[in-house]
Parts: sequence; C-alpha cells; structure tokens
Amino acid sequence: MKVTVVQIGARHHYAIPRMLESMQMLAALHTDAVAVKGMGRVLPLLPGLRGQPPVAKLAARIPKGVPNAKIRQTDALLRRRLRGMLRLGPMPEGYLEDDHLFDRIAASWGFAGADTLYAMQKHGTKLLAAARAAGVRTVVDIFINPQAHRIVQAERERFPDIETLDADPAMLDFEDERTLREIEHADLLLCPGMNVVEGLASYPEAAGKAFAVVPYGSGVSFAGRRNKPVSRRILFAGTADLRKGIHYLGQAAKRLAGKGYEFRVAGGASEKVRSHPMMSDLNFLGRVPRAEMSKEFLNADLFVLPTLAEGCASVVHEAVMAGCPVITTRASGTLVENGRGGLIVPERDPQALAEAIEAIVDDRDYRNRLAASCAGLAEELSEERWGQRLVAALADRNPSKIQPQMGLELIAK
Repeated sequence: MKVTVVQIGARHHYAIPRMLESMQMLAALHTDAVAVKGMGRVLPLLPGLRGQPPVAKLAARIPKGVPNAKIRQTDALLRRRLRGMLRLGPMPEGYLEDDHLFDRIAASWGFAGADTLYAMQKHGTKLLAAARAAGVRTVVDIFINPQAHRIVQAERERFPDIETLDADPAMLDFEDERTLREIEHADLLLCPGMNVVEGLASYPEAAGKAFAVVPYGSGVSFAGRRNKPVSRRILFAGTADLRKGIHYLGQAAKRLAGKGYEFRVAGGASEKVRSHPMMSDLNFLGRVPRAEMSKEFLNADLFVLPTLAEGCASVVHEAVMAGCPVITTRASGTLVENGRGGLIVPERDPQALAEAIEAIVDDRDYRNRLAASCAGLAEELSEERWGQRLVAALADRNPSKIQPQMGLELIAK
C-alpha cells in the first residue's frame, strides 16, 4: 500500500505522514506552507516578520521524519494571510476560503503513484472526487464530531450571554453539506473514537459506510519528567469556550469555593467568558507558551476537560503523558476510562464534575493510583502503537459498517 496524505497545517505535528514513512508506506505529503520549503525557508529569517504570529507558526512547521522530496506544498494560503497582515489586501475571514483554495491546488497535483489517499476532514471535496476518478482509494480522517456545530449552537441557545448565536444559520446547513459530501466520497471513514462514529451515524446517508476507530496517540514528550502535583491545583487547557465546557468548570468551581482549590485555565478566552460571573472562581492564564505549558501539566494535581464535542482531545492525552490524572467526558473521545488515567463524568453536569474533583483530590491514595495508571495508558499513546493501529485499519478489507442506531444516543442528547 502506498498512501498520499493531504493536510492543511501541522496537524498532529505531521505524525500521520511520519508514521507511514517509517513503515515505507508514504508516497507523498500534500500540504500548505512548511518551514523546510518555499517561503518557509526565508520568512522566519527576516527581522521584520520573525515575531509575527503567522511567521512564528510557520517556523515550527517542520515535518520531521518526512523526506523533503516527498513534500508537495503551496504558499498560497500564507500569502493571503501576509497580504492581510501587511494591509496589502483584505484579511482572510475564517477558514472556508483557505479550504477551497487548498482543495483546488491539491486536486491538481495528482497522487504521486499512491493507491490510497488519506485526507483530513473539512479540506474539500475536489480532491476526493479527483481521487475516485483516478481509481485511488479514499480515506477521510474525521477529526472532530461532525455534529459539533449543532452541539455548540444548542449550547449557545442555552447560554446566549456567554457566546453569541451564529449570525448566519445557513452556515450550520453548510457544515452538514460538507460532511455529507465527505461521507459520499469516502471509501473509509477513519474516526478517533465512537463519539465521532455516533456523529456520523446521525446522518442517514452514512448508513452502510465503512468506518474504523483509530484512537490518536500523542507525540508529546516530557523527557522523563513526571508529574509532581501542587495540591488542589486544577488545570484546564485549550480554548475556554462553550464547546470545551468552560462554563461547567466555572459552575463546579463555585460549588468548591472556599475549599482551597486553584482553577487554572491555560488558553485563549474571550472577554465575555473571562468577565462572566459564572467564571469568577477561575484563574485565566491566557495563551501559555509550549515550554511553560509543560510545567503546568507537571505541576497540576488534576487535569479537567468537561468538553461537549471533540474528535480526540489531545490535551487530555498530554496530561496522561505527564502522569497527571484526568477528569473528562465521553465526548472527549480519548482513551481515558474510569480508573484508567482518570474518571469520565457526564457532559453538562457541574455537580458530578465537582464531586469527581473532590473524590480524587481529597483521597490521596486514590489520586496516586490514578496517576500511576497513566503510565500504562501512555504506552498505548506512543507513535509506534498509534501507527500500528492506523496501518491495521488501512489494511482491513472487511471494515465495520455504520448502522443508523449508532447515532441514536447522540440525537437523544
């Protein structure tokens, strides 16, 4: 099997093409700007641009383990962003224009002799259609629950004072249409967890489509350092918004007020979120640099992510890699289970979340057993084990098929 991987950005730090290359299965990587080719080799060296966010991100886009000769890239998306940043053109809004532009370019490149195309969700359908026309097998990595936009919209209706409802309801239908086209064009739908399978199964058109569950691993390394917790320090990492359940963490923190807990939120947050009365017991750190973020994981007593919609939440697995026990929801799509790496609590239940925090933090033996269980789980998160899961799914010629009842639980919610 030879596989061409198509992705915008450095998703998983280019782990998918790297793992396939290590098994001599990678035909090519089709992507946008990288640090090893094109403008990426020059821009980070220019003093006037070096500190600008798009260029700083570009400097970190190094596809380690992928030969330069196998990388086909375009700077078109980067040029659009730089023109907007330098006020030489309009600043790109959202991701749709980038998706469509990249889709057109990547579809024109061909498939480098591959018999399988591995495309990321939301990267367009021209490429998938071109692959099918060329007789190339199509695999689509559905990296987030395809019902996420509907789940978030419902939450915005419940909490309009935290996040504004989508100004254009047609955008919700547009997201559904993109998912339907991916379902139509995919020979195999690759999902990091059953939460994603359920999201797909909520579309009647997905019935009978082939799918495989391949939990993501984690390429994060703590260089042998292990978690040394600051007692009662609770960490949340990621964008602090409704989808991630920040408001339920805020409510849980209120229930635990006066008991010596410190709730630290590492990640971007709108002023609406930061100033909301529901969040008054949370300490917002803002965006934390990678080196400092490692310290946060290593010093946390507990990591909490009460998310409502994910594919497979990488921050949860980062906490596990650090040896920090986790409380999250089934919607996180992670490998954490009750008693193995942490605890699973219901979504939208701040009381259950508060009780779980107390149960772990107040019972130090229990907390330490959960922390110790992270070591075994971390082995399953290695790139080697992840790669084995991925190749087994790609090689399976009798994959599972989506059944309509798989989506009933999600619809009921």
